[in-house]
Amino acid sequence: MNTILSILGVQGKEDVVSNLLAYGINNDPDFARVFLASVCKTTAPYTTVQAATRVTVPGVGIPDLVVTAEEGAVCDLFVIENKIKANEGDDQTERYGQCFDALQQIMYPSATWRTTTGVFLTLFPDLGPRNKEFLKAEYSDLLIGLNDYRGGNDALLDILVESLRAEYNAFYSAARLDGDDLVLTRLSIQNNLDAGFLVFKQLFNGNDISYPRDLYVDVAFRASWSGRRSYNVTITKESWFTDQEIPRNGENIRFNSTKCFFIHIESQYNVLYKLLNVSLDYETDPYQSLSWIQRHIDERDYAAYVERRERCKEFIRRAALPGVSIKGRNNMIARIDVPCDATTTVAEFRASFIDIITPIAAAIDAFLQQEEISA
Repeated sequence: MNTILSILGVQGKEDVVSNLLAYGINNDPDFARVFLASVCKTTAPYTTVQAATRVTVPGVGIPDLVVTAEEGAVCDLFVIENKIKANEGDDQTERYGQCFDALQQIMYPSATWRTTTGVFLTLFPDLGPRNKEFLKAEYSDLLIGLNDYRGGNDALLDILVESLRAEYNAFYSAARLDGDDLVLTRLSIQNNLDAGFLVFKQLFNGNDISYPRDLYVDVAFRASWSGRRSYNVTITKESWFTDQEIPRNGENIRFNSTKCFFIHIESQYNVLYKLLNVSLDYETDPYQSLSWIQRHIDERDYAAYVERRERCKEFIRRAALPGVSIKGRNNMIARIDVPCDATTTVAEFRASFIDIITPIAAAIDAFLQQEEISA
């Protein structure tokens, strides 16, 4: 189905969608009311609501959308960070949380301000703000609110809102997984909103999958190397890493190889080649490239870290686990062969995945216990 947004290829462009939202707020009080209720979580009886996009705060940044709402003699401010396909940039919400006073002066210097609220509006359900004082709202919340929006006050806005509804409802519908769905077919969904990534995350973190031995999904992320996109997820447990990290700055940095490590199972879906790969990885914490380590880390400590990683690799080799091949170099300990072809269903893949990683988790636990005893 084509919409005006999809024809222009802009349904995933944050600036464009922010402009659409601002146009609706500024041109239709009914749309403004729906937006404030569903996204900003307020039903106050405002008399005047105005929105501006990309308001520059010198030295801080440019919030996507800023809304002023007057109620009688007082005014409320809403600072909205709009995230459709991207994750939060470096401390964006932390920085924006420090510029509320400046935004008040920029937007309406003579107003009597009552409250200022930061809002993190996201398309992906599991994405949240780093600044926990920001409200989190999802586009699914806005879609629910728009069910009560009848329009009719602005013909152009009606077209834009209907297009937004169609595109984002299709995104959420496409991302729903059933056990009898074909894994690779569902992952290969292509649209401008990257619904395949939401499918990928639900494959490993949905309600119908339960991990053994206290394993859990640590993080899911998208990556791109030389234009080759991938979806990635890491699965780990509390004992497979510590709260100590390698310092990020300095030369000849010393670190404890028994403390600064991160063991995890990583699954990666190659979007271009439609391949799903799984591996067992042993990395520094935080991850650093080999070239960075060679420039910054004390040689003795890194040698001790490599020796420990090699002991882990040998332990896994001797365990002779089904579906596990000792391959790779540096951070990869082993490749994990989880059967997945064009006929594999979601339920079948999940069952095979759990069956294979359960003895792997037991082996890693045994290795770490052995290391602790011998320390």
